[in-house]
Amino acid sequence: MTWEFEITGDAWVLEQLSQALQSEAIRIVNQEGAFKLIGHMFDGIDGHDKARRSAQEQLDKISGLAFLDFQLKAPLQIRSVASCEEDGSGKNFYVSLKAATVEVHMSCIVSDAQGNIISKDPSPESLRASFNLAALDKSVDKVLRLLGGGDLSWLNLYRLYEIVRDDVGSDKVIVSRSWCQSDNLRLFRWTANHPEASGDNARHGSLSQSAPKKPMELAQAQALIRTLVQKWLQKNLKMVS
Repeated sequence: MTWEFEITGDAWVLEQLSQALQSEAIRIVNQEGAFKLIGHMFDGIDGHDKARRSAQEQLDKISGLAFLDFQLKAPLQIRSVASCEEDGSGKNFYVSLKAATVEVHMSCIVSDAQGNIISKDPSPESLRASFNLAALDKSVDKVLRLLGGGDLSWLNLYRLYEIVRDDVGSDKVIVSRSWCQSDNLRLFRWTANHPEASGDNARHGSLSQSAPKKPMELAQAQALIRTLVQKWLQKNLKMVS
């Protein structure tokens, strides 16, 4: 049995992703304006619920890449699922699934937390390499899934920071590589930890330490972590190239 999954999201981003993900194992194709996720990795899965879960896990990683490279505002979603017997016999069965309609005006310019331009129009090759790296590196896999899940709260931002920090060894390494300024990193941790600064999404319910007088804004924290993850991912790609 083979499967295909119609996906919904920003059409410009999906078009860029369709140019990058073209392997037999997994690819995005544009069929008369409908973007579909297909590939051999889904062959033989028994039941549309299992197939959908498997596809959504891959789509979360793809959304994570789109967040990093295209500043995707909302995760890509599965709109419908279709199955077909491998010999071509039988009829495709589509299962309608609820998915939010997403209309996002995208920019291909990617900037860091200070507004400096990092890159424009990531190449299909670089997107493909990043996605393939997730299959080899559990930390990269988890980072992309967290980014692509659509929950960029203080708690998840801190989880992303911890993964990067533990992978490289320490905050000192992060700062020494110019991935983040020391003061910004400290303010991020302080704000994320303190309930008076980041509210109910803080990592702690109560702290005796005083809250920062000028906490970091959530949007600033998201930009900081985006930059941090991008630079960490670039380092990991160079190590395997």
